[in-house]
Amino acid sequence: MEHASRDKTKNPHTPEGRETKGSALDESPAGTQEKRTKKNRSDGEKGKECHEREREAAKTWTRIAEGEDAYAVTLVRDMGYARALEWVSDSRGSADRGLAKAVARWQTRLADLDEKGKEAEAGLEFTMPGDSLWPEALDDLGDVRPLGLWFRGTAQVLARTGVAIVGSRDSSPYGIKIATDAAYEMADTGVNIVSGGAFGIDAAAHRGALAADGYTIAISACGADRYYPSSHADLYLDILRRGGVICSEAPPGAAPYKHRFLSRNRIIAALARATVVVEAPFRSGALSTAHHAMSIGRPIGVFPGPVTSPRSAGCHRLLREGATCVTSVSEILELMGMDAQRAGKMAPHGKSTAGGRGAPGQPWLFDQSPRNSREERQLMLDVLDPLASRVCEALPVARGASVGTIASVAGVSVAEALAGLGRLERHGMAVRNAGLWKLKRKVR
Repeated sequence: MEHASRDKTKNPHTPEGRETKGSALDESPAGTQEKRTKKNRSDGEKGKECHEREREAAKTWTRIAEGEDAYAVTLVRDMGYARALEWVSDSRGSADRGLAKAVARWQTRLADLDEKGKEAEAGLEFTMPGDSLWPEALDDLGDVRPLGLWFRGTAQVLARTGVAIVGSRDSSPYGIKIATDAAYEMADTGVNIVSGGAFGIDAAAHRGALAADGYTIAISACGADRYYPSSHADLYLDILRRGGVICSEAPPGAAPYKHRFLSRNRIIAALARATVVVEAPFRSGALSTAHHAMSIGRPIGVFPGPVTSPRSAGCHRLLREGATCVTSVSEILELMGMDAQRAGKMAPHGKSTAGGRGAPGQPWLFDQSPRNSREERQLMLDVLDPLASRVCEALPVARGASVGTIASVAGVSVAEALAGLGRLERHGMAVRNAGLWKLKRKVR
């Protein structure tokens, strides 16, 4: 019996023998390698699916959370985008009062998400922390770093050395000339020019960089799919044609609300090695950019103006707070820890370092556009607290909206929306009819 059993095991012509032979092949070097290849392929596909899931969740987070939301950044950092989103969807509140309010805000918007937002993504790209295109300088913002960036243009430009040139919308010819010349000469050395695309100093800085055939980055307060102000559409298109980039932490279709202008200023500050304020009144948004830069250890340079000019009052305030007085491009480079020779080596490949199209200070560079109705409205909102101001901007003008809709647009919870609406009603800035709210006409 033992001989028969032993022979049967060794006989390759029996079913048992063939099975044994097959097992031996599976354990051969070739079989082991094939298994490893299949496993690696499977792991790679799973990793890719996981990354795509995280990316889609990150896009959703930019839709439900506003900029500078430290609760959102902390939650995502601890749990990952997808898991954090699932936690918010299933959450019934939190013992932490601040987090509970944040969850209520996020859930309000999460319930209103639809496919229309997906359609607005056409033509835009997206990057998030961990991507190869993510500008690591933004990580210096810590708990208020952007959850992601939507952009159009050449994303690699975001990683290049840059200087922020910012200032007043209501700028003087003096401010325009200083901003244009400074941007032209800095771009001519190969340094990126970072600004906000607004009227006045911002536009002059972008145009000065383009005149030198350099790179410039516009940080938008609305969705990167929109041109704001609309009169700068040609400027934005020129930025894209010349290899620059337009980016925003706000999702496609997002409106340019006041709080988004203030929160985007930290991105301008973080993407630049130094921030230069050319002309700014005492309450200018440019001071917000400068203070963000100070908070993350970036140097601040200020061009002084006439002591009799209100447009330069903010600049002189910054000088008293410890900013550095600059009067030339060489001093800006010194502020950045660079010199002209070293900066010249950074000139973009294929770009001229001996001047560009047109000289700085040409008449077409001047932008004395009048303040529009939205800006006038923003001045009125300055008397309100931040919550009421945000709710006010979300109010419709012609047809009333429900509290839930207003909360979703403003990015606040329903309870916060009700509180803000109450304050606006007391100020005579909002009116209620049959449970629907709208802006009172006289505010416009």
